[in-house]
Amino acid sequence: MKRFRTQDDPWWGGFREDLETIAAQLELANRGTLLGPPLMRGRTGRVDMRLEMPPGTDPMAVFKPVRDSGKHMTIKVNYLDKLPVPLESEAQIWSLTN
Repeated sequence: MKRFRTQDDPWWGGFREDLETIAAQLELANRGTLLGPPLMRGRTGRVDMRLEMPPGTDPMAVFKPVRDSGKHMTIKVNYLDKLPVPLESEAQIWSLTN
């Protein structure tokens, strides 16, 4: 409900707490690299998949044997309950305080 509130109204304190909670949740949700599911092009059968591999890993060495064998590959994704501390130096991080 719309209503005028003066600057000293206690409602603003609760509103600020809600905004700070939401900002912290958005910061957490936007850390790291966005990965997506593999997408297959209907005409060519080509698969496009965004992924991130550890530094020094050759993606072709990992995927070529599976591709050449004609077998299927199952990829397992694990999600963390909390971010590790310290966060990897390569991670994209933004903050409201910077």
